[in-house]
Amino acid sequence: MASSACTRTSIIKGMALLNAVVNSKNVLITQQCRVGVGYLASCNRRGCHKTNTTASAREMKPSSSDISKTPMREDVPFNDGTLQQASLSDKGENLPSLREKSNGVKLDVGEVDIDLDELVDRLPKQELDLSEIRPVLKTSFTLAAYVNESTCLQHLVKMGVDLHKCEKTKGAADLLVALDFEKDVKVYIQFLSDIGLTGMETGAFISQNPLILKEDLDDLQIRLNYFHSKKFTTEAITRIAIVAPRVLSMTTRQIDGKLGYIQKDFHLSGNEVRSVVTTAPKILLWPVEKIKVLRFTVQEECGFSKLEMKQMLLLNPKIWMTGNHQFKLKFDYLHNTMGISHSKLVQWPNILHSRQFIVKQRHLFLSFLGRNQYDHTKPNYVSLKALVSGTDGKFCSNIAKVSLEEFHVFLKTL
Repeated sequence: MASSACTRTSIIKGMALLNAVVNSKNVLITQQCRVGVGYLASCNRRGCHKTNTTASAREMKPSSSDISKTPMREDVPFNDGTLQQASLSDKGENLPSLREKSNGVKLDVGEVDIDLDELVDRLPKQELDLSEIRPVLKTSFTLAAYVNESTCLQHLVKMGVDLHKCEKTKGAADLLVALDFEKDVKVYIQFLSDIGLTGMETGAFISQNPLILKEDLDDLQIRLNYFHSKKFTTEAITRIAIVAPRVLSMTTRQIDGKLGYIQKDFHLSGNEVRSVVTTAPKILLWPVEKIKVLRFTVQEECGFSKLEMKQMLLLNPKIWMTGNHQFKLKFDYLHNTMGISHSKLVQWPNILHSRQFIVKQRHLFLSFLGRNQYDHTKPNYVSLKALVSGTDGKFCSNIAKVSLEEFHVFLKTL
């Protein structure tokens, strides 16, 4: 009985594999054919009939004349479920008859006799385009590894997109690799072009805000319409998109909240709000909490009035994107060490946004020369703008009236 069950199972598996061979239209047809035939042959060689070649085994052995030369049944598909059920059956269930259609293949349980060349010749021939077949790309930590394989990345690089910057944005790398340039990217390029961005400006925009490519175009148009409704000019909107690309990824509610806070807390008019945002678009990206903390420091700790804070905002909005501790250090040195009054700082607040080491080095050098005069009512007056503007060479020739070498020698003493 064990021999009979083994034989039946071998026949089922062989028939299933040969059925897959006949129905297949893949380039692996010959290989599958050899697997099917080889399976039957190996089962025979292992001696499934060795233990008991009695009448029960002979009853399962059909003669070659019983096998019809008609095509194999196509109503029994090859799948794991069918094969598993057949292999688990140990009794004489409904086994497929060897009289079924077999496409001219001769089978014999004792000896497998199949002409492979003749079988392959009868199989349908199909030419496959192998030009698109390539190995699977390995996992990489940079987009550079995929540029040669992705036409989308190639087009973006030609536009001037910095892939290294894109990688710093969470989720941007996976997004760019999966995009199709013609279907997914061109519409966004057209949108940015309508705003007023040139080709290279569009590349710089995507470098800083690659996630714009997954935004809904209708949402982007709504945000654009919002700026127009607040009477921002086309030139102002273009500047906002160039300087602060991530503003377009903010929701309309977020943009409106930022504009409302700036207008309310600094008591600005509509034109003043538009002027501040156009001058420093990144202020829309700066957290409101940080602006509130700095505003408290400027008013309560540094002693500026509300009117003076408003004037500094209008003249240089970037001051309000300075860290709280950094602002206090700059103000302390300018006001307490150099003796600059609040009114002078309000007149030219850019010095509060200048580099601290430049202010300190040049002030100490002027003090060494005796030319540290910041009162405009006295001779040898040095304006705050002249103090921090220009190169060291221009500073030495125009303000300090000495050579650059003397300034460098002095710096070595600090």
